[in-house]
Amino acid sequence: MIPGELMSDCQASVAASRSFKCKLCNYAGPKSSLLQRHMRMHTGEKPYQCSECSYAAPDSHPLRKHIRLVHSGRKPFQCTECSYACCTSSNLKRHVRTHTGEKPYHCKDCSYTSVDFTSLKTHIMHAHTGEKPFKCKECSYAFGTLSKLERHMTKHTGEKPYRCTLCSFASGVSASLKRHMLRHPDTSGGTPKRYRCAECTYTCATPSHLESHSRTHSGEKPYRCPECAKDFSLSQNLKKHMRVHTGEKPFQCSLCSYSCSNSFTLKRHSRTHTGEKPFVCTVCGLACSCASSLKRHLRVKHEREYEFRCEVCSLVTTDSAMLQEHMLSHKPAEPPE
Repeated sequence: MIPGELMSDCQASVAASRSFKCKLCNYAGPKSSLLQRHMRMHTGEKPYQCSECSYAAPDSHPLRKHIRLVHSGRKPFQCTECSYACCTSSNLKRHVRTHTGEKPYHCKDCSYTSVDFTSLKTHIMHAHTGEKPFKCKECSYAFGTLSKLERHMTKHTGEKPYRCTLCSFASGVSASLKRHMLRHPDTSGGTPKRYRCAECTYTCATPSHLESHSRTHSGEKPYRCPECAKDFSLSQNLKKHMRVHTGEKPFQCSLCSYSCSNSFTLKRHSRTHTGEKPFVCTVCGLACSCASSLKRHLRVKHEREYEFRCEVCSLVTTDSAMLQEHMLSHKPAEPPE
């Protein structure tokens, strides 16, 4: 069905329902213009074109936002806690919550909370409804949000519109650029790591990252799989796990038809093409393409000659780094200054 026919079919139901309803999802709006704009999310139509670059948008609002963010260079809204600056007050308000830890948006079906409504809406679709109305035209993937579809499309187009202003890094995903910026020191526009874990030496730039890290100590696992009830401490780990149920394999080898569910497995696979074997046995010099192969080799060939024993207690391990870390538990505590 072409976009014009789809729009006419949607409008036919208006008289009976007194609202404009989408035939492809549960959206309903009070105006035909709003429905028309909504339908572009399904059809992929983007009639608003940027005059400065190839960017196109389904309506004028994201185009104006794009021009402010990418071309104007103006960022009048400045955070008082760090060097962050942005072009809209709403973005600044959302950013400030990374300092305060405030999460005002609550899921009515579970204990999930978020700093913005978009994250909450995404959570509901992923964890509760499973709705994925945004479908890729190039492959069989479907997504719960338009932003995820647009991010996925960069894998087909190769486009990397998010560029670091301090080095040559470029990405098709804005979140990747934000994570990258944390690598630059404070004087270069990065965010200072002012939040410190009370249990170890870990430091981070936001309270949300500290909260996620603290679960490694507390053992808390607030994210539950709706399919098998397995619990996770991080939302991204749940997201990766869900691919076991959906069969999704978004990581594609550029040299063959192999695809997999995570970047780690793809990296390991790529070594079958490059011949890279970075894991080397320190006893006999055997090189392996993955850590598990090296561990298996050590157990089979060098179980006795590659044992590291603690001189204080009965611990025995084949990992020298683990022994060094373990030995710290026998050191007497330093007296307070």
